[in-house]
Amino acid sequence: MQALGIGFSGIDIIKNNNNELIMPGGTCGNVMSALASLHWNANIIKSRYKDYWNDMADLLWESLKVNIINCGTVNYALPRIVGVINDENNHYYTTCPQCGKKLIGFVSPTRAKLNSLGIDTSAYDILFYDRITDGVKYLLDKFLQNNKWTFYEPNSAYNYNTWVNNILSCHIVKFSEDRIPRIFLNKLIDTLNSKNRNTKIVVITHSTHGYSYSITKGKKMTKLKKISVRAFDNVIDSSGAGDWLTAGFIDKLLQKYKTPPEIFDEQVIVNSLAFGHSLAKEACSYIGALGKLFSDKKSIELPKVRFMCDFCKSINYN
Repeated sequence: MQALGIGFSGIDIIKNNNNELIMPGGTCGNVMSALASLHWNANIIKSRYKDYWNDMADLLWESLKVNIINCGTVNYALPRIVGVINDENNHYYTTCPQCGKKLIGFVSPTRAKLNSLGIDTSAYDILFYDRITDGVKYLLDKFLQNNKWTFYEPNSAYNYNTWVNNILSCHIVKFSEDRIPRIFLNKLIDTLNSKNRNTKIVVITHSTHGYSYSITKGKKMTKLKKISVRAFDNVIDSSGAGDWLTAGFIDKLLQKYKTPPEIFDEQVIVNSLAFGHSLAKEACSYIGALGKLFSDKKSIELPKVRFMCDFCKSINYN
């Protein structure tokens, strides 16, 4: 099966005691990497950033058998997140606490640049995206025209109507209750049932307390049904748990349903979520969202240059 991902992808620089680990990261990057480990043909379409870290990330994804489609060059540094993992607590920085530099200047490929590539979207089984841009809407329209799965994973919501309209366009939406205002969650299913929609599955994760789901049944979405799970034991780093759940869910769901069906076997949804949950549990026992995939690989050497900031590894290219 083939997946196309567009969205947040970059580099994770992980500091654990005296060690520094370099891994590819970002929601989209992690989901595609996890799918590749499940023997998918996984593809990331992104802008080519004009720095060392872009080339490093591409090489790392290539080592995981993830295909990279660079779409246009932008004069920015690849987004980086710096994680500090220790026995007391874990923290991930998107702004460097030492030099103050913002590390996640994400630039999505534009509609015009995507159109110029002439991507055959009919060759893919699912489109995964974690934000809405004009370029994403361009790909989304093409996938919907071909009756191919679309999966949206928003990480925030500020305007209810905008958020709902974005959900109405996709087949599957998944998000964490911690990232969405409670008032939005309470009325989502009723709103979906009052409008024309493509949405067929809603998944809401509840941190360590499990997840809820709603599926289309006839012309309506069902009430949210919660599945409680036991908290993970021996958690080292939970940063990638949600991404592994997403990948496992996609994998099992599409084994049963190649294209979006009119009627679901609810047990397939339950089993798909359970498989994703099992992958998330395993991922939490490693350092880094993709630590499981790099546990048997050699550490990546840092470039032999003088960093502008040793904490966030900024490099001056001027």
